[in-house]
Amino acid sequence: GTATITAQAGDFFAACEVTVDRKVIDVEGVSLDVTSVELTRGDSLTIHATVYPADATDKTVAWSSSNEAVACVNSDGTVVALSAGTAIITATSNGYEASCLVVVNEVNGIDLLLMDGSWPVDIYDVTGRIVRKNAYSITDLEEGFYCINGRKYFINK
Repeated sequence: GTATITAQAGDFFAACEVTVDRKVIDVEGVSLDVTSVELTRGDSLTIHATVYPADATDKTVAWSSSNEAVACVNSDGTVVALSAGTAIITATSNGYEASCLVVVNEVNGIDLLLMDGSWPVDIYDVTGRIVRKNAYSITDLEEGFYCINGRKYFINK
C-alpha cells in the first residue's frame, strides 16, 4: 500500500509518500506429470502441471494443442482424444513451457470387444447370416454393420 511520512521541526515540515509493493516471485519453470501418452479416440486424461518455484506469485498455466482436430485440452489440463493422429499438448506459465506428445489411435467397438479376452466370437451381418465363426480379427471385414454378442457395431475403414 501507500503511506505518507511527515516530519516536523518547529515551523518546518517535510512529507514523503512511500509505496510498498508486494514481493514478486517470478516463475522459473514448469513441468508435466506426463510427457507422452497413447490414447484411443474418445478417451480423456488430465495432465497436471507443476510451476516452479512453489511460492511463485503468479502460477497461472495456459494450455494449448498443436492439433485441435486430434486432441483438445481445456483450462485444467484435461485432454480429449478426438481422432487418430498426433498432437503436442503444451502448458505455458510466464514464458516457460512443458509439452506432452499425445498419440491417438482409432479403435472401434469390435476391436475393443475382441481385445477384452472374450475370444473367439462369432460375427453376423445385420440379416443374421454368420460372416465369421470363432473370429480373432476384424481387419479384413468390409465397412458396414455387424452383430457380435447381440450388439450392433459399425466398422469404418
